[in-house]
Amino acid sequence: MNCIGKSQAVRIFLYRFAAMLLANVVFFTFTFIAFYRFQPKGMAAYLLAVLPALPIVGVLGVFALYLKEEQDDFQRSVMIQSILWSTGLLLAATNVWGFLEKFLHTPHIQMIFVFPLFCAFWAVVIPLVQRRYK
Repeated sequence: MNCIGKSQAVRIFLYRFAAMLLANVVFFTFTFIAFYRFQPKGMAAYLLAVLPALPIVGVLGVFALYLKEEQDDFQRSVMIQSILWSTGLLLAATNVWGFLEKFLHTPHIQMIFVFPLFCAFWAVVIPLVQRRYK
């Protein structure tokens, strides 16, 4: 991702971010198979259901670590603005969709798609934020 810089902090951030996404896929696959094959009940079911969300929580830590480790104030500012814009777009999109579901009976979208939607917004917003400064 050339659009967010080439510093050591960026390389570490991308490695950590990719590791969290990979962990999410592995945990989701494991959870899916476990529910399909074993139909867990009680506390085991709750723990398994939460397992794929843990790497997503880890992504928040990855963002925080990047902001702490990045020495370039401009790059840090670009990341903060990108996160804020992405969060705003996510809030707006989910709110609009919620009203469409409520009043027009559009199809329901499961909550597990909120994080991927945030990532999609973030990927689009980063180059736009940086472009403002060129």
